[in-house]
Amino acid sequence: MGAYIANGIQVCSGNCTDFAKAEISIKKAGYDKRLAKADYIPDIGAALHYFSPLNTEILPRHIVSAGVEFSWEPFEWGRRRDDLKQKEIALDQSNLQLQEVQSQVLQDVDNRFRDLEESRALLDVTETARAAANERLREISDKFSKEAVLLRDVLQQQSAVASANNDYEQALLSF
Repeated sequence: MGAYIANGIQVCSGNCTDFAKAEISIKKAGYDKRLAKADYIPDIGAALHYFSPLNTEILPRHIVSAGVEFSWEPFEWGRRRDDLKQKEIALDQSNLQLQEVQSQVLQDVDNRFRDLEESRALLDVTETARAAANERLREISDKFSKEAVLLRDVLQQQSAVASANNDYEQALLSF
């Protein structure tokens, strides 16, 4: 768990292993493609050898040899081209995988944002319901003091106020 930063931008703050794997997969596929392209370049090598035989009078005292090696396979029957195509396909698949992970991250962010908006709206509704229940309790308590309603009605309204307060606290917790 932790923030994953790509190109200087914080991409996600949760478990970002899928995103990191997709990015590594793209780099690996890019390197593989470059290696496949390098097969088109002929191999050239140079060597220099020095040999000094001791205690012999038959051979010269100093032997130096130099050489250049050039290897190239002109008739490869399309093998390099096919390898390069496979590497390009692997790179495309890696890019698609990264796009899929990015879209999943965006979808997750959108879902969380909608949940937040829903929680905010629920908080507003429960706050209004709590205020209305408190006002109704004040009115019923006022009527009870004038003996216009029964104690049962006051107790029911107190129960409704407690329920509204509980709903408000739950909405506040979910927000």
